[in-house]
Amino acid sequence: MKKIVLGLITAGAILISCKQESQSNISTEGKETDSISHKKNNSDTEHNAKNSLDWSGTYTGTIPCADCEGIQTTIVLNPDGTFVSISEYLPSHDKFEEKGNIMWHHNDNVVHLSNENLSVMYKVVENGLIQLDIEGKEITGSNKDLYRLVKKND
Repeated sequence: MKKIVLGLITAGAILISCKQESQSNISTEGKETDSISHKKNNSDTEHNAKNSLDWSGTYTGTIPCADCEGIQTTIVLNPDGTFVSISEYLPSHDKFEEKGNIMWHHNDNVVHLSNENLSVMYKVVENGLIQLDIEGKEITGSNKDLYRLVKKND
């Protein structure tokens, strides 16, 4: 009889202990999540490419082309929020120039260059632009580095 009572008391103590620990973890996890979310939200609004990087300037590179040797690309991002895009198809040297206003996306880390003839997005990185795919995602695979434009030192 003593063994049964002792077993029930031990089981009860374990259940109470587990319940308190579980509630403590939930409370702590909630607080940690809140503080992490709060920090993340603050960092998204405080530090982004638009307000933390020297994004205006001239970027150049040769982007892959399906039916030519490449597209020599020059992008000029102006501090007033406008852009100029010059694309020269190689080897024909056919040039196309587009102008328009910059739109910022993805928490001000991506520039969208768009007008009636052009719609392309670039992720703004330190001293460069990375061309994104049509869905606004980074291009992956062995050729991903070919979609990077490098900022020229003016």
